[in-house]
Amino acid sequence: MFQPNLFIRGVNFIYRHALLRQYLSYQKNKIKEIRAKAKIKVLFVVGDVSMWKTEFLYKAMLKHDRFQPILGTALITADLPDESLRKYNALLEYITQKEYDYIQLYSGNIQNVKADIFFYQQPYDNFMDEGVSYRKNLNSLFCYAAYGILSLAPSKKNKWVSDLPLHRYCWHLYFENEITSKLNNKSYLKGQNSRITGIPFQDVLFSPKSEFVNPWKGQECIKKKIIWAPHHTIPVSENPIQFSTFLDVSDIMLLFAEKYKGQIQFVFKPHPFLKRKLNDFWGEEKTNDYYNRWATMDNTQIVEGDYLGLFKYSDAMIHDCVSFTIEYCYTKNPVMYLIKERDINGHRSELNEFGQRAFDLHTHGCTKEQIKAFIQMVAEGKDDKKDQRVQYYNDFLLPPCGKSACENIINAILGQANWEH
Repeated sequence: MFQPNLFIRGVNFIYRHALLRQYLSYQKNKIKEIRAKAKIKVLFVVGDVSMWKTEFLYKAMLKHDRFQPILGTALITADLPDESLRKYNALLEYITQKEYDYIQLYSGNIQNVKADIFFYQQPYDNFMDEGVSYRKNLNSLFCYAAYGILSLAPSKKNKWVSDLPLHRYCWHLYFENEITSKLNNKSYLKGQNSRITGIPFQDVLFSPKSEFVNPWKGQECIKKKIIWAPHHTIPVSENPIQFSTFLDVSDIMLLFAEKYKGQIQFVFKPHPFLKRKLNDFWGEEKTNDYYNRWATMDNTQIVEGDYLGLFKYSDAMIHDCVSFTIEYCYTKNPVMYLIKERDINGHRSELNEFGQRAFDLHTHGCTKEQIKAFIQMVAEGKDDKKDQRVQYYNDFLLPPCGKSACENIINAILGQANWEH
């Protein structure tokens, strides 16, 4: 029996495959053309300031005589309209404060930019308007640096890390080290577009505290500062990735914020997607009430945008976010990973060696008693894993080649300093 849906899917697969092969052939000539230019025009497409992790690269290119970096802003269509607009306005406010020039992107004007290279802040299809996507801009090259440090092991389930459609069109995918680059070896291109340069976000994480604004609100006395950063993958769908323990600990964390109000101030740092998921699960009224409680207590606040200053001025963190597993290790502070005991070994097996070593430096637990013990330890200034975290920092968290990640990426684009391909 003829099955039209299967036929259409088959035709679409053949078309997508043929288009990609044609583009990869075009890409080879485009590389030579771009490297021969006096000025290379690079467009950074951004919609959410909290996930814009190539800002340091943008700034480095502003200072480089071979580059003309352009900042382009676009609405995130994957969010609810109100949430998308809120994030967009926050982005524009941040850009204005930094005094960056920018253009607002939409399907009718992006081709007019005539960018040589695109950097998208996230690699997902349907994340922004189709007119802004790579599919509508195939006269350019694409490079991508992850918005978080890669800690997951290579697997079919984790193909979203480096084998989404955009990844396949990328000339360069930038990785932190040999361990993380292995994620790309099983991709469609078998790692041919991997470049071990470090990622710009590493350069940010290395930067001294003095370069960041302290976002913690003032208190009547000196208190320890703890971040709670829940992931968005609450178990309410068929999504196989379900890291979040938010539904298990949401009330407990409010309880401890009240209990320790004289000793500790807390920041609620939810993943940007969590509120949308909670709106579907709890309803908007309950979700808004919950967020409002964190926003209004004397010793609590919500931070939903840039979190780097938050990290730099904190004393500890409690989280269940895979990307933070390594990122927070740059502070060398105590950190707790919220996870049920029965899930620890399974979760650890999902991580690469880079991530496993960082995960082992966490306190693990999810019960009220375990969370309380960690908070009490921080309140008392105790830290029995400090030396191990310092050693991990020295052994694993430095970019390669004795240069910053941004320097390595610029050299890779230009084909200089052993980066000819």
